[in-house]
Amino acid sequence: MILYIRIFVRRIWRANNKAYHKLSYKSFLLESSFAKNVAPNFSSSVCSFEKTVDVIKAKMAECKTLVWNGPLGAFELKLFDEATNEVAAEAARLTKQGKLVSVAGGGDTVSALESAGVAKDFTYISTAGGAFLEWMEGKELPGVKVMEK
Repeated sequence: MILYIRIFVRRIWRANNKAYHKLSYKSFLLESSFAKNVAPNFSSSVCSFEKTVDVIKAKMAECKTLVWNGPLGAFELKLFDEATNEVAAEAARLTKQGKLVSVAGGGDTVSALESAGVAKDFTYISTAGGAFLEWMEGKELPGVKVMEK
């Protein structure tokens, strides 16, 4: 499991009756490896945006299946959409080459993939959001349970 975290800091100050601001960020990549019945062992590293995206893309190249839930930042804003778009494009490329089964779920995720122009290239996209994740976990879904009767 890879968790991408990007923290933005906006500094605002006034000088000579003018307002100034500076936007900066740090990217964190949290990786966890799960062993049999053992709590996850987390290691985090601070890295540049480019390195973070490269690490995620390299991990995808090693995978056979990708389950994607949640964009990499505020993709709705042009300033913050680059990571989501790059990773989405790589997932789509690997899927089209037959190297990856790509499954995505959740409203924001679907919107992000559509915004990146790659939604049609994913193997499966669910708009069920939280229910999609619960189904993947094997939980009983009330709507499905009613229909089974």
